[in-house]
Amino acid sequence: MRCVALMLSVWACSAECQLDADGLRVSTWNITFYDGGFADEIRSVVYGSFEGRSMAPDLIVVQEFSGQAAAIDFLWAINTAPDSPGDWQFAPFADVGTLNVAVFYRESQLEFEQRVLLSPNFSGGPARAVQRWDFRLKGFESEGASLSVYGVHFKAGSSPTDQARRLVEAEIIRADAASLPLGRPFLIAGDLNIQRSSQAAYQQLIAETTAVDPLGSGRFYDPISTPGNWQNNPAFRIVHTQDPATQVDDRYDQILISSELINRDGFDYDGEWPAPYSSSTWDDPNHSYRAWGNDGSMYNRPLRTAGNAMVGEQIAADIRTLCFGGGHMPAFLDLRVPARIAVNPVIDLGVLQPGASIEIPVAHGGDIGRWGFDGQDDLAFFAIGSAGLDVPFRFVELPPSGTGSVNATVTADPGAFAGSVTIVSNDPDLPEAVVMLSGTVASGCLADVNGDGVVLPSDLNAWIIAYNTGADACDQNLDELCTPSDFNAFLVNFLAGCN
Repeated sequence: MRCVALMLSVWACSAECQLDADGLRVSTWNITFYDGGFADEIRSVVYGSFEGRSMAPDLIVVQEFSGQAAAIDFLWAINTAPDSPGDWQFAPFADVGTLNVAVFYRESQLEFEQRVLLSPNFSGGPARAVQRWDFRLKGFESEGASLSVYGVHFKAGSSPTDQARRLVEAEIIRADAASLPLGRPFLIAGDLNIQRSSQAAYQQLIAETTAVDPLGSGRFYDPISTPGNWQNNPAFRIVHTQDPATQVDDRYDQILISSELINRDGFDYDGEWPAPYSSSTWDDPNHSYRAWGNDGSMYNRPLRTAGNAMVGEQIAADIRTLCFGGGHMPAFLDLRVPARIAVNPVIDLGVLQPGASIEIPVAHGGDIGRWGFDGQDDLAFFAIGSAGLDVPFRFVELPPSGTGSVNATVTADPGAFAGSVTIVSNDPDLPEAVVMLSGTVASGCLADVNGDGVVLPSDLNAWIIAYNTGADACDQNLDELCTPSDFNAFLVNFLAGCN
């Protein structure tokens, strides 16, 4: 079998990349009437480590900033944390009062594209400010690697008026999500202030279809499939996020995701949706979703600090400090990023014998340094050959940094050959990678080493070159080896000529 040499740079890590990265971590956090300061506590919650665990997100949706100055303070705190990569920025946001929502993102992981203000009102109007932030994964270009983020802080309270206002906010988001480009992943992250999944606003987000989205393309899904009456219900204590300073008793803070993020391909939730979250342990192995700080050991009382099994005493204490006045603990989940394909687009096959078998190397070209091994989808592909090539159907999956090949048989007639192999993969930027092939198919006479159709003394020089380089044409006795014995076989074949 002829093996085509290919040099592939599978991944490269720049100084800004962290080798312990695993996909994209998205977090939401109601930091509670934040007016600046508390830098040490913020650094502890975001980058503090306990038993190897750290929140360490790549994108944070934060609620209840008093204004731009408070957001700048928060940005400074997370950029100067001891284990921070220092590449944080915050996207523009609507400064509409004392309870602003802001989105912070790592520049090495995400490209910010735009912010869209869907509803400018805050208090006294039909809806609070509703905004959408659009990002694209660093190094990608396609819709499948984009992410639209709805950062929200829905109206609080449980009165009919409060619920009606939340419904308006949910309708705005659902209608906008339905209008996004085909294939665009999206999510909602924030303080939903919803006490139970049966409320109209929540149903507006998760229902299969609604009046504002009759086709269902803007539907959201709970990645941990945990519906119910969350408020004051110990059965949901492990997913509660509110209120760690006085009484942990509700699941206000949530991240809901689109169908593109639960289809088990490409940009996807790192978890086993639709498996429900465990009701007995905080470290459910089926999910990357976590209520950061909640180890499930308390209900209707303050967040446990001493002996906190998830985050330890210091981080838990700092969460409580930052949640004075009825605050919340963060929640986060991980997303696997799409696979990348790496192939040589042009390959010279040289001189081939009729019916020669070839291998075209294919590699997973994802950036291990940026996204880690477990943070990337497997590369899945099959290939289609042009005329003159027989490419058997074979479905291949490669893990990050993995290598494989496309096998083909040359069926072209003797003479100059040009063909192509189209590799169909789940790389959203290059779903069809075309490899152009060229070469010369020999006459079928072994001694015609240079493939010009006749046996001449020049073929001796061609055989010597083949011997020195280990090329297939060296094998004159057809033992699939290139050894000195092939010289004697070449002489026999030379004298026999071509029939």
